[in-house]
Amino acid sequence: MESRARARAICRGRRVETRAIPRRIRPCPTRDRRSPAQGRVFARPGGPVREPVLSASSAQGFQEAADRYASALFDLAQEAGSLATIESDARGMLAAVSQSDDLARALTSPLFAVEDKSSAIVAVAKAMKLDGLTSNFLGLVAANGRAAALPMMLKSFLARAAKARGAVRAEIASPAELSPDQREKLSAALQRALGRPVEIETAVEPELIGGLVVKIGSKMYDSSVRSKLNALKIALKGA
Repeated sequence: MESRARARAICRGRRVETRAIPRRIRPCPTRDRRSPAQGRVFARPGGPVREPVLSASSAQGFQEAADRYASALFDLAQEAGSLATIESDARGMLAAVSQSDDLARALTSPLFAVEDKSSAIVAVAKAMKLDGLTSNFLGLVAANGRAAALPMMLKSFLARAAKARGAVRAEIASPAELSPDQREKLSAALQRALGRPVEIETAVEPELIGGLVVKIGSKMYDSSVRSKLNALKIALKGA
C-alpha cells in the first residue's frame, strides 16, 4: 500500500515522458477479467461495459486509496503556492474523462497495459497544457496502477480545496441540464441549509427520470424518481 509520504515524494520528483496517445492502446494478454478496484467487466476494448455494484468494503477501500493520493496532491499544491492552478487542472481533467468514453475506458479497463494508460494520461495532460505538478501526479497515478480511481482522487482533491476556503463542494446529478437560474437557486438553498458557501458540480443522468441526487462529502440525498421507483419495487416484492 502506497504511503502518503511516498506518493508526495515521487509526485514531486518524478520525470514523466510525454508521448502521443497510441491509435490503438495495447490490451493486456488476459481477455476477460474483473478489475478489483472498479468491479467492472470489459469484454474487449471498445466493447460493452457491465458495471456491478461494489460491496461496501470494496468501495470504502477504493475511496481511502483515492483520499491518500488527493491529500498528497493537496499538500504539494499548497507548498508550491499553486492551489488555484491545480484546482483548474483537476476540473479540466474531470471534464475530459466525463466527456470522452474512450479516455474513461482506457483508464478503467484491465485490458490495457499500465504503461499505455500512463502514456494516454500524460498525452492528454500535455494537450490540455496542464501544470507540471498535475502532469507528474497523473503519471504517478497511472504508473501505480491506480488510473481507475483518478476521478475519485480529483473529486477528493477539489473537496479539500473547497474546505480550505471554508466552502462545501456538492455534486448534483439531474436528468436534464440545470439552467443557470436553477443552479443559482439550488446553490442558495444549500448554502442556507449548510451555513457555508457551496460550490456545485453538476452532471446529467437521464436514467434518474426526475428529481435530483445531491452528494456532499460522504452523504447522499436521493430524491430522484428512479430511487422512488426502486423503493416501490422492493415494497411490492414483500407484499
